[in-house]
Amino acid sequence: MSEISRAKLFRKRRVRSYRGRGDVYCWLRAHHSQVAVRLATQELSWAALAEAMSREGLKGRNGVELTGRAVAQVWRRVCRDVEAEADAAAAAAPKRKYPSRISPDWRPQVVPPSQPSAVQAASNAPYDPDEQLARIRRIIAERSGRKA
Repeated sequence: MSEISRAKLFRKRRVRSYRGRGDVYCWLRAHHSQVAVRLATQELSWAALAEAMSREGLKGRNGVELTGRAVAQVWRRVCRDVEAEADAAAAAAPKRKYPSRISPDWRPQVVPPSQPSAVQAASNAPYDPDEQLARIRRIIAERSGRKA
């Protein structure tokens, strides 16, 4: 462990500040995945982690040296917050609604194509302005109730 303790255990990462949290919390949060793996494989102890963090210049509250116990307490808080964030992200993701309740025999209703109306059929004829004017006058006379 002496060689490991002298070498850098963790790659430098950008440490993001979290409102109301100290430097230890921010560092552990930035290196969460690496620390979790090393703790799970028992490659790292709390004391060794505290020593590695001290070498990077981190201090505890009020500038005291870090201890393994203090780091473990902060680690539990980090894990709780990361898990809560993951749960919130999973809950916020829209749930897909699959069409599982539709009968497998269902088919959409077939609608026959519409037949062209007389106006559409007449629209294929060449444009005659006198005929259009006469048609508009007929429509006005029909709707007004006057006789021609």
